[in-house]
Amino acid sequence: MNNIIVSLGFEKSRDLYFKLKHDYKALKSKESGNNYMNFILCAFHLSEWLDGDSSLSGETKDMAKALLEENNIELFKDIANGRKHYILTINGKVITKDEFISEFNYNMFDYSKINFGKPLFKVVQDDKEIGLFEECEKIYNVYKDIFEKDDNFKKLKAR
Repeated sequence: MNNIIVSLGFEKSRDLYFKLKHDYKALKSKESGNNYMNFILCAFHLSEWLDGDSSLSGETKDMAKALLEENNIELFKDIANGRKHYILTINGKVITKDEFISEFNYNMFDYSKINFGKPLFKVVQDDKEIGLFEECEKIYNVYKDIFEKDDNFKKLKAR
């Protein structure tokens, strides 16, 4: 299995991070179900790759794990593994799973849901509605701090 991964150009977690960076740019360019899944799957599996990466110190791995947990990597794990279905409800009525809110929908009658810009993807986790892009952005920034900071976590330790 490892030989297959290496032949694809992915040997260390840093290599997978560059794929995540590509997926994040694609997601920022166009929010779509495919772009979300590419980012979420890569982000979750990158969290697993960190453990087996001998180029990272134990301290870095521990800090990364803690920061990813603080920033809701559990949501990505659940989506990547298909363990939960995130359901959007309005007034207790199930509307859809992993709702895609279009630019405008007259049938919703909940003006807090109106979005006059780009499409908005939301999920409900622990009875709380959250924007999926914001969750992706938080996780991406954790990885960016791990792989693109010269002092590798000095900034994060100060938090």
